[in-house]
Amino acid sequence: VLSGHTREIRDVAWSGDGVSIATASNDRTVRLWDATGGGHFNALKGHTGMVLCVTFSPAGQFVVSGGNDQSIRVWHRDSGEEAAVIHGHRDGVQTVAMIDDDRIVAGDRGGQLRIWHIRGKRVIDRFDGESLDRFVAVRLSPDGRSWAGLCSDGRLLMRDMGMNRTRVVRTGLATQYPWGGRERLAFSPDGLQLYCSGRILQRTATDNDDWQSVLELDVPAGVPGHFSPDGKVLATGWNAQIHLWNPRDGARIRRIDAADGKLTGLRFSPDAEQLASWSLSGPIVLWDWQTGRALKTIDVGDSQVIDLEYSPRGRRFATCDKQGAVHLWDASEGTQQRSDVGDGSSS
Repeated sequence: VLSGHTREIRDVAWSGDGVSIATASNDRTVRLWDATGGGHFNALKGHTGMVLCVTFSPAGQFVVSGGNDQSIRVWHRDSGEEAAVIHGHRDGVQTVAMIDDDRIVAGDRGGQLRIWHIRGKRVIDRFDGESLDRFVAVRLSPDGRSWAGLCSDGRLLMRDMGMNRTRVVRTGLATQYPWGGRERLAFSPDGLQLYCSGRILQRTATDNDDWQSVLELDVPAGVPGHFSPDGKVLATGWNAQIHLWNPRDGARIRRIDAADGKLTGLRFSPDAEQLASWSLSGPIVLWDWQTGRALKTIDVGDSQVIDLEYSPRGRRFATCDKQGAVHLWDASEGTQQRSDVGDGSSS
């Protein structure tokens, strides 16, 4: 066990080269970990409130964090020095994503989304959601040109950042997610499809605004969903079953009987050879989804896993649980390599 954070862990991210892991914590720090040799090599201090989110820049040169102090901070990955501090949000910044090495998408608890230019510390695009209920989920499209936002009033928004245009593409969507709700929205890798509330929305390749609800799957609203890396399979899970779908025509490819009835999430490995499933009350299971065979069943004890992310090459994966711990696992053996434990539950 590698001790580091002194309070709950809020977010975890892999670097693109799979060498480093970043964790954000309520102890007001971001910590960088050596995912190959063990131990942490930098504690990034500067936030004056809880750090709510963290990510790496695409090239891996920078680490970007958002905090309850309403700031975004950009750090040099190697030295740990602070490269930029960006102010402009009116509430805690709870999600950040990098479009490229110089543009950040950030969303706060007050419903504001901003696109920031790092070097100029200026807003490129903004969206204020004062007329809407709060966002329950936001996803950036794979090409970085648009984002989707699901509001608690059941409206689904699409924002074209190039045109500075926002459109309500669906209303009346279910937003109650008894299974944990971390998989509310999922873009396909080509960005032409979006899984949301048991539906697969599709747009034409030439018109970002032309979204159509072409498929309604036979699933309860709120079940987790995840596209395979090639976009040819969508996995959903509920009632102790994982269902695999062809997202083009909605045909069911396979049903897998899982061990737990309240699946929290599903994740394909980068090479699409494995499908990982997890829940708040059961084990992590690694599946050969093409045959339906369980490759590994990992007993996590009393840990309640809330998120799982594979390393870029898929050889390992990291989990974050409600007890405030980040665990690193070998994806082929299903064995735990090490963990960083805080002193409380995550939130």
